[in-house]
Amino acid sequence: MIMLKATQSIICEEDWVTLKMFRIVETNKMEAFNHDRLKQNCLGQQLLRLGIRRKSEREVLRELSVCNGNSKKALIDKLLAVMNMWNMRATLFDLMLMIKEISPEGAQKHAQQSAIAADALMGEIGKCCRDLFTNAHKEGIQLPSAVLGRDFRFHHVTNFWLIALLVRLCPQPSNVPNQFHHMTVSGKFLKEAASMLDTANDSSKERIQQSAWLLSQQPFLNLVLACLKGEDHQPNKDMLVSSLYKQLLDLTSKTKENPALPLMEKFSAEREGLLLRLSLVGGIFKQICQTQHSEGWSHLLFQMMLYGMVSPDKDRILYDSCYDMLSTLMLWTLTDPSATHQTSEGTEPKFRWPYYSIIIKKLKKEIADQRVPPELRVLLQFLPIPKNTISVFAMEPYGAVSPTSVQKPPAQAAGRPASVPAAPPPSGLRRGRHALQVSEKVKTSSYDFINAYINEQNSKGGWKWSWFQVRQ
Repeated sequence: MIMLKATQSIICEEDWVTLKMFRIVETNKMEAFNHDRLKQNCLGQQLLRLGIRRKSEREVLRELSVCNGNSKKALIDKLLAVMNMWNMRATLFDLMLMIKEISPEGAQKHAQQSAIAADALMGEIGKCCRDLFTNAHKEGIQLPSAVLGRDFRFHHVTNFWLIALLVRLCPQPSNVPNQFHHMTVSGKFLKEAASMLDTANDSSKERIQQSAWLLSQQPFLNLVLACLKGEDHQPNKDMLVSSLYKQLLDLTSKTKENPALPLMEKFSAEREGLLLRLSLVGGIFKQICQTQHSEGWSHLLFQMMLYGMVSPDKDRILYDSCYDMLSTLMLWTLTDPSATHQTSEGTEPKFRWPYYSIIIKKLKKEIADQRVPPELRVLLQFLPIPKNTISVFAMEPYGAVSPTSVQKPPAQAAGRPASVPAAPPPSGLRRGRHALQVSEKVKTSSYDFINAYINEQNSKGGWKWSWFQVRQ
């Protein structure tokens, strides 16, 4: 048996065998591995690894064989740990065959069970991608940063950088019921990433340091952005956006209750995580420009600048980024068709901006009782310029305007004659002198006097001649 295994390994290490195996797995979606015998005891996966792994990976094959007997998670962890730019294609085909073998086939009564198993496998792959980074943090491994130009070397391209491409190329299980159509590796990893970065439920020192470390690593951010770009199911994207919003809102609430918190030493680790999360928000800003996110994020960005969590003195670049993101969000609510409501009244359409109005109300309420320091006066530019109202009085000759209410005469006493009503004074005269009386008081603004601004839509009835003490 030992001699047979050695002979098999030597034959499979020949270049022509490796090229032939790659040609087989690249055509017809691995139909050659559909035989039932190959699906028993993962025999097809073992043959695949023997055929597409190079001679230099004998030790890797032995370790993969040991992990295959333990569990799927141990096998996937090992595949990701030993991945490099030379065996990445072999790792991809290994995962593709796992997904293919577990995809539902045959009768519909077994499709539901197979789909649940496929969903569990996709979740395991997402967790293994998560564990690759968390284990690196525990072991103190320094992840390589992006190197460009003449300093670039092939050894800089490690498995931490390649995993983003691997996740993007992983296929979905086939023949699954409709309710399982959206299970992808990228969606599962986004769920795990949202859980890893959440410090609201677990605010231990280790968790805060781990989340800050992950957000400071370029390969991890590259994987998150790649998953967001490649994910088609919007709820999977919203999960990460909502998690980041919840985390930043929790830190903002603490600062609102204690304004001196950003200056304390104990808040330094959380503040570092806050700034790193803001950097990630800038990378996923396109996902925030949605109707369900615009109100909350606009209010949150305004609060972070108002309460000094991001100050123009310490964090000028991030402060400018927050200011620009808030400006863009508010302009988006005014220009995007999904945030604008159009109604037809008469011949001309009317436009309403409900999301913009809600944002303005929240900002006004937030700043109502606050004293805005001089360095933050620029935040007031987000509020609309108030209209200065002007009181316009229309006058008529005294007595020309009849009173709106006439008092009823008191009941007559018995035997007392009724008093004769006094004759009304002549029009325009009061106590023998010419006098005027206010007939109408109108509240108007400076905008109402702009030429061609007023029309039937902007003012009820437009201008009136009586405002200017003339008659038509």
